[in-house]
Amino acid sequence: MRKDAILLVLMFLLVVSASDQATTPTDTATFKPMHFVLSQTEMPIYELVTPVVNETYVQSLASSLFGIHDVLAQETEGIYFVNWSNSYLEVDSADGSIWFADYDRIWNISLGDEIPNATESRAIAEAWLDEKGLVPANGAFANIGTANMTLFNPETEVIHSKILHYNFNYDFVIPDIDIPITGEAAQITVMIGESGDMVGPSQNIVGFDWKWRDIKSTAHTTALLIEFESLLNTYGIPSDSVVEHSLFYDTGEEDSNNDFLYPVYDITLLDIDDEGNGVHFKLKIDATEYAPQVKIVNPSDSITVQPGDAITFDCNVIFGTPPYAYQWRSDFDGILSGADTFSISTLSEVFKENENIP
Repeated sequence: MRKDAILLVLMFLLVVSASDQATTPTDTATFKPMHFVLSQTEMPIYELVTPVVNETYVQSLASSLFGIHDVLAQETEGIYFVNWSNSYLEVDSADGSIWFADYDRIWNISLGDEIPNATESRAIAEAWLDEKGLVPANGAFANIGTANMTLFNPETEVIHSKILHYNFNYDFVIPDIDIPITGEAAQITVMIGESGDMVGPSQNIVGFDWKWRDIKSTAHTTALLIEFESLLNTYGIPSDSVVEHSLFYDTGEEDSNNDFLYPVYDITLLDIDDEGNGVHFKLKIDATEYAPQVKIVNPSDSITVQPGDAITFDCNVIFGTPPYAYQWRSDFDGILSGADTFSISTLSEVFKENENIP
């Protein structure tokens, strides 16, 4: 392939509903709609409240949570962070999620011999969370996990194992209706290990993963629940392959569509691998027609063009609440357009070791 050709394989398109009015799409043109059977159950759609994240906010968290003062926060690509010694605290401005780790301790295999036992560790975690007010009323302890280290000495054939830290996980439900929220959208994990240099309740915390945003008390809108059997039939999933399914609330996966909680079916399916063994895998499918579904109709497949040639992109959208807000994005050139269709002749050529990268 000539080096002056652009190989176009993948383009990302994000579409979100931009109206508060619950209207029905009127033009689905060449995008054949899915014929779901809708129940009479109205499911609320909730809007999340994202905190304003800046240097002051992150420095305040470092001080209030871990007793770290007089350290300036920095920002890169929407992530605000503070470093001190070999500890690291970051906050994502897209959703306010927090990650903390003491990298001298969290994966240090020389430690673990003086770690508090599981009961003591849970008491430490709960006391710290309570003191800092980090678990909302609709959050509750879910389970405990461990990070383990195993060493094998080939000369003595002795296996040595130990726990590096305990993980205490907290899950969330939607208030009033008690439907769980997925761990990807809301979860707290506190990691307790050997004590470090920090003084006070946080001295045993080697890691902290906090994903939670307040939910507006009044539902943003409602959407009818899709009958589960209808969902299976529409997607061609055999009912006898379903091991179990549950209803959860989740957010979108991108920064541009993760401000709402909407219902999804969490499905465990049984498949048979090449050796005849049963294998379980997870599938997550929208349980309402609230979220827009998008199909890129032009280009309909991979194409190769010369630099400077115009490429036209077009899409069709069904479901959701029109009018829609569009965002076309390239991994290399960033955001390209906010229209439903557009043309561009300036896409970058990207090479690695003299080969085109799609």
